[in-house]
Amino acid sequence: MVAAKYLRERCRNLNNKLLLIVASYNWGVGNVWHAMEKTGKANPTFWDIKKYLPAETKAYVMNFITLNVIFNNYDKFAKNQLVFTPDVINNAQTANETAVDGDAGTDDTGVVNN
Repeated sequence: MVAAKYLRERCRNLNNKLLLIVASYNWGVGNVWHAMEKTGKANPTFWDIKKYLPAETKAYVMNFITLNVIFNNYDKFAKNQLVFTPDVINNAQTANETAVDGDAGTDDTGVVNN
């Protein structure tokens, strides 16, 4: 119950940015806010603050992403058919346009959705 309350509060004050919420659950919201300030950006993402995080928190968030990929592709994973191919997205605008077109886009994890 306490964890659910914490996550709900972090959703509110981290603008529903899932990876920042996960990082704050591991490292503490104050530390994440401090890392966000260090970027000098008005609205930083996890990828902007990653260089300021301790190794444990980076690994924690990467494990979260990995589990999400496996969970959302479990049939392929169970059959050992989960294949990753590099997709290059030049900028956020391209990703958003592509997602609107229904082909591929990025989610908050930075993973390309096909």
